[in-house]
Amino acid sequence: MEVETYIDAVTALVPATDKRLQEIREGLLSDATCSKVIDYCTQGWPLIISADLVPFKRVAADLLYARGLLLKGNRLVIPKMLRYDVMKNIHEGHQGISKCRERANSAVWWPGINQQLAEFVTKCPVCKKYRQINARAYDAIKPSQLPVAKSRL
Repeated sequence: MEVETYIDAVTALVPATDKRLQEIREGLLSDATCSKVIDYCTQGWPLIISADLVPFKRVAADLLYARGLLLKGNRLVIPKMLRYDVMKNIHEGHQGISKCRERANSAVWWPGINQQLAEFVTKCPVCKKYRQINARAYDAIKPSQLPVAKSRL
């Protein structure tokens, strides 16, 4: 598939407005790590890289830079300055960790995304409140243990 057609297909599937895609483009260029990754994707990876680039180097074969967007497979690479906002949007419906990861894995990527999403969901005050309510409700209906029958010997 031609690169331009591929980019069109990915951006059509990703739930992002043209404005958001432009924010991502600008963010990628202003993010020091992402801008280095873009350089390495277009010019080749050096043998020695800084520690912040190691996670990107591990997936270098899956990275593509075109039309100002950095992709890992069919997912947009999100610059650091936009990650919190993207996590907030992913968790908007207060789905659990698994659903949020599933949603993220269909559209976006950055190093450590799964762990960061788990922390984000775990710390969400709304989810925390309902987790406690659900835990209390479960404890109230949890069956007690059956008594152990004594043998007659």
